[in-house]
Amino acid sequence: MAGAGIFALLYNITIQGTDMMDAENKGAWGQIMNQMTKFAILPIAMLFPKYYGRKNTAIPRTSLIVYFSFIIFLAIVTTKRTLMFTGIVSWGLMAFLVVLLENKKLFKTKTNILIIIGLYLVTGPVADLATAMILNRQSAYSSKAGETFTNIWKLYSDKEKLHNAYNMASLSNSDNGGDNFYAWSEYYVDNILLDRICNLRTQDLTLDYATKLGYDNSKMHRYAENFLMFQIPTPILDIFGYTTNKFDSNYTPGDLLSTEGLGLKNMYKGFRVAGDSGIGLYWMGYSYYIFAFFIYVLVFYFFSSLVSTKLQFIIPIPIIIALLKYMTYFNNSTGIFKSLNLILRNGMQDILLYVILFGVIRLIIRQK
Repeated sequence: MAGAGIFALLYNITIQGTDMMDAENKGAWGQIMNQMTKFAILPIAMLFPKYYGRKNTAIPRTSLIVYFSFIIFLAIVTTKRTLMFTGIVSWGLMAFLVVLLENKKLFKTKTNILIIIGLYLVTGPVADLATAMILNRQSAYSSKAGETFTNIWKLYSDKEKLHNAYNMASLSNSDNGGDNFYAWSEYYVDNILLDRICNLRTQDLTLDYATKLGYDNSKMHRYAENFLMFQIPTPILDIFGYTTNKFDSNYTPGDLLSTEGLGLKNMYKGFRVAGDSGIGLYWMGYSYYIFAFFIYVLVFYFFSSLVSTKLQFIIPIPIIIALLKYMTYFNNSTGIFKSLNLILRNGMQDILLYVILFGVIRLIIRQK
């Protein structure tokens, strides 16, 4: 199954720098390939064999190190930071979950050394690599994979140039000294990974703009209607004669709030993240909290239904490798729309794709 994920990643590399990289040009095949890339990090579950029902508890550590070194290389080439960090952080979270489930001693010599090494990597080399990747993000859409990798590596290797470029990018979007009144974000820490977690200005401005523009806003209603409509696959929409191009509305609630709040003539399509409460109030007013309560209960039961506790505590492989995503659900992002997307389409789509791929591979193995 990881091989299928690698194939999907390699396919994306072959279309890198072409018009096929645009979402509207990918078609059904391209969208499936995009969904399958996450399977590339499935082997992280092999570190916790008994928790997904595997009888053989041997862990091929050397093979996993080689494999994930290759995955990191592919992640750099495609500038997919999520692909690289989801596996690493999911391993850490799963290890902590095992400590809780088995009532193990958390702090011991080996663990302490690993924690120190992990903190060093996260605040040093890994953070620098993530910075170089994000500063070269546009390169992935306009140049070939080899050129993108070269650009990232050159910037990563030159620490002074890297930090200067990041500081310039940060300062142009921040408001440290009150010079940039309209900034959406704020410069707190020089670590690109930690900055996403502690960016309170984004949450404050989401609430501020929602208040100024008015709660229960009609423009947000139209966004929500389009969003819900576009959870339906395009072929089904075509059958019912719905011809609106869904990619014309390919922007986030944060983009909409920024556009309306700043009075821009054209829609700002920067995939801007925003705070959960501000998005909800802009959409529904205070009744949003009642709606959100039921949606998040559904999300909880959706995840919980995938875990077996009857004879043994078993977590499905996709859940093991995606713990990071679920535990950072309330980070600045698209708010409740992320959950709606999970419940209405992406969650079931991921499960269906996983089951089909698993079934096909098992059939092939049995025949051999």
